[in-house]
Amino acid sequence: MGKQQIGGPAEPNILKIKEYAPDLEIRAFDPIARCFMARTQRNETIIILASDHNGKGWHISASLANRLPTYEELKEIRYRLAPGNITMAMIFPPKEEFVNLHEFCHHLHQIPGEKERAKWRKA
Repeated sequence: MGKQQIGGPAEPNILKIKEYAPDLEIRAFDPIARCFMARTQRNETIIILASDHNGKGWHISASLANRLPTYEELKEIRYRLAPGNITMAMIFPPKEEFVNLHEFCHHLHQIPGEKERAKWRKA
């Protein structure tokens, strides 16, 4: 029995991702992020910010004008733009700390992977 693909079709949901120079509004929000535009199969544009925050941990945001990115789109963005050897998750803080600046944006944050969690358990 071979490896089984997890979570969807083998065909990409995003046709291409192109890096671009960010405008001043984006630079003010995150001065070290790299900016990308992705084109979906439905010819929609996803705006993506990706940064490792100078080695402090990866963050990716992905947004569209009229809908949230799908699970498959987020998964593809994560594996195409962030290192494969890190663990990323969507974080839901306590309700009183929750902030939503864009109705159609998802955020992924680097969290400790199994190796890091194992070190913590031993400490």
